[in-house]
Amino acid sequence: MATNEVTPAEYRYYTVDLLTNNVIAEIPFTGVSYSRALSKAGSFSGDIPMIDATSSFNLYETTMPGKTALYVLRNGVCVWGGIIWSRSYSPANKTLTIDGQEFISYLYHRAVWQTLYYGSEGVYCSKYQAGSGTATVLTDVDHGFAIGDRVRVASLNPAINGDHVITATPSLASFSFASAATLALSPSTTGLARTIVDSYEVVRDILGWLSDDFGDNQFINDEIKPASEIEYSVVNKVMTNGLATLTTSLPHDLIEGQLLQIIDVDAAIDGYRIITSIPTSTSFTFQVEGSSANVASAATSGLSTYNVTSKSIVNNLYYVTNKLALNNIVTITTNAAHNLVPGDEVSLSNVDTNLNGTYTVATTPTANTFTYVKTVANIASTAFPPVSISVTNKILTNNVATLTANNHGYPPGQTVTVVGVDAVFDGSYAITAATTNTFSYSKTAANVSSAATSGTASIVGATASYKTAVLVTSTNHGLSATKTIVVDIDDAAYDGVKTVSSTVDATTLKFTLFSTLTAAAESVYGGTLKWGSRAVAGTYGSYSSNSSIGIDTTVDLSGKYLGATQQVFRGSELKYFGEILEDFAKNIDGFEYRIDCDFSNDEFTRTFRFVPFIPPPQKINVVNKQLTSNIATLTTEGAHGLEPNEEVVIADVGLNFNGTYVVISAPTSNTFTYQSYGNNVPSTACLGSIGSVHPLSVLGADQYVFEYPGNILDFKVDENAEDSATRMWVSGNNEGLDGEASQPYAAATSTDMLANGWPVLDLIDEKNDVQTSIAGESALYDYAKEFLDEARPPEATFTIDVNGSINPVVGDYLPGDWCSIIIDDEFVRLRLGSDLEPRGDIIVRKIVGYKVSVPETPTFPEKVTLELISEWKEDRKNA
Repeated sequence: MATNEVTPAEYRYYTVDLLTNNVIAEIPFTGVSYSRALSKAGSFSGDIPMIDATSSFNLYETTMPGKTALYVLRNGVCVWGGIIWSRSYSPANKTLTIDGQEFISYLYHRAVWQTLYYGSEGVYCSKYQAGSGTATVLTDVDHGFAIGDRVRVASLNPAINGDHVITATPSLASFSFASAATLALSPSTTGLARTIVDSYEVVRDILGWLSDDFGDNQFINDEIKPASEIEYSVVNKVMTNGLATLTTSLPHDLIEGQLLQIIDVDAAIDGYRIITSIPTSTSFTFQVEGSSANVASAATSGLSTYNVTSKSIVNNLYYVTNKLALNNIVTITTNAAHNLVPGDEVSLSNVDTNLNGTYTVATTPTANTFTYVKTVANIASTAFPPVSISVTNKILTNNVATLTANNHGYPPGQTVTVVGVDAVFDGSYAITAATTNTFSYSKTAANVSSAATSGTASIVGATASYKTAVLVTSTNHGLSATKTIVVDIDDAAYDGVKTVSSTVDATTLKFTLFSTLTAAAESVYGGTLKWGSRAVAGTYGSYSSNSSIGIDTTVDLSGKYLGATQQVFRGSELKYFGEILEDFAKNIDGFEYRIDCDFSNDEFTRTFRFVPFIPPPQKINVVNKQLTSNIATLTTEGAHGLEPNEEVVIADVGLNFNGTYVVISAPTSNTFTYQSYGNNVPSTACLGSIGSVHPLSVLGADQYVFEYPGNILDFKVDENAEDSATRMWVSGNNEGLDGEASQPYAAATSTDMLANGWPVLDLIDEKNDVQTSIAGESALYDYAKEFLDEARPPEATFTIDVNGSINPVVGDYLPGDWCSIIIDDEFVRLRLGSDLEPRGDIIVRKIVGYKVSVPETPTFPEKVTLELISEWKEDRKNA
């Protein structure tokens, strides 16, 4: 019950630096109102006169929009924190009005500009079996899963569908997990499996990216790199105990906290580094993480620029003479020095069904070998036969031609082309038999006696090929293999950061590139290439010192797990962090959130808090019923957890049993009694269910009680069926369907309402996210059911104004908390008596936001307007 204890409130307002969180000033605001919200930003508004008495506050600087944070303390407790985004000044009354929003608003001012991947794509399941406590699923391709991964199995078999932790990977295309099912080895054409990720961990991770502004500037290719890069010529280096100082040839515009890539300065210094200080306009320092090495002060080459006069793309083709695959590392041997370097793209043909394709070179152990990474079963070292070999003898007997070619290595079935022997033997044939020095093939012709001959036999060989760009400079470039260059000739096929593979002469160099075309030599006008010791900074960032506003995240949900399928946040889409979090909140298995502020030890803190949904009460099956002398006794399949005086909903048990009742007693853990009037019914087996309603303590609604009359100043009930539904439609969007096919859609219906005389009221929503589209109509149906519960007519909005100085006071309750509302009013009692409310005596609602109006005189109480919703996802009866 609410009490009437009134505590006069003292409000204080502090502005702080948004980045450092250092207090700037205490501002005596008037006319203050502020609000808090769930999964969105609440607001603040306050005034201060621009007069002589306030000139000492330096209000222009201490309330700078976009750069200043604001905290509100009520009786020493931080009740609001956010960012000043705007202000307005009126010369008529010399008043400065400050407007701000909670820290969640900052998430809508930061974009994801590098692609982030979480979880795996789906792989189809080809077979499955289960027994002895373990289920094993076979996939049609290598799955890439690891022991300990969480995997979601769908559309395979109801006994093993769902989320599981992988306990073993018997092969590259199978995985196992614990299961109580017993299933024979069975094929599947519909099963799908994918690893899933902890939604909470993903959010913590992307908030970390927000604070760091990403850890490096690497991109998959130059085409997706935002804007351009600026290069600074480095002319001197020195490092003491891991602290490096570099000197540039010209003044730079770098700042502390900026991320740079250091290239060709020194092996101990090169890499991605964050600037720690700017000693002069031509120098900067950074710490090489984990290093205490020293590098003596020395001049470096600096960045040199050369004019490019010619360009061309040529094809390089080498025959493969050996293949080897061991522990997912493939080693290829070529017939000549290949000139590849790590990072190059190379294409393989006729090597092996599992090895053919285009790959990135990992290492080059020798001039004639290179390796790449490929998930494939081990392949023993295998030599390829020579592509062409000399023929020394011929013979044809009974339509079988036999040629001698020493150590040819051609196997039966291989197609061989014979040239220069004679008109009878020349041509292309399939080898039918072979020895070390001979091979035979079918040939319908007159017999030919054994005779010496000349000519060649050849086969289509296994090849490794790649494209090479050839550039010619106007002057000696001074480059050598493995040097990194930057090409800018206004041609996407050539431009970007490249690694020199070889130099033809003093003015000609080569590098590999991924291109399907060759190009003849042509002149270049105005193009350049650069190389040498340099610092490279993207015009887009990163700026770690300017990206963190000190938002911590809670770890108290580490024991919970919300599985999300593959999450891909593409930098090129430039989504705001706030938009990404909105998507999580809208998910069926999602969560809500807020950013709370605190003040302790003279320091303000900001913490991102998850607000998970509370699971609704679940149905329990009823297996037996009895009615004697108006006392009904039901037996449940499992423990019911009911207590005397608790309300319970009985469904599908039978006449005189179904309905909402109050429990009289619970003789055992799976029996309970209640009063029901009707003819006696002997003990009878039955089917049916009970659906309980959450006790207030489960929701936490017993902690925050508002009463009218009492601490509720005023209330209003709005009921509206305009946006309600008895049938809910949800449409999807599958981009893979052409115009002839139907896009997926699904509907859910409130059959209980239709049975009670309600008309069909249709409502339409959309779910176009990738994950729902992949899952199809079954996922859309789940959303339709979810939305239908929220749209049950008529929707009721309770708005209450409470006295913020009577317990529970402002700051006790927060967005996401549940509260109880006790209203002595006939209209409210009528609603409680209908089936629209889970309880017959009390209104229970979730607080999704509130607005506080601060009085000018502390003896007057604050007026708090609560924004409340009924959340059927969490609080319903007969769930």
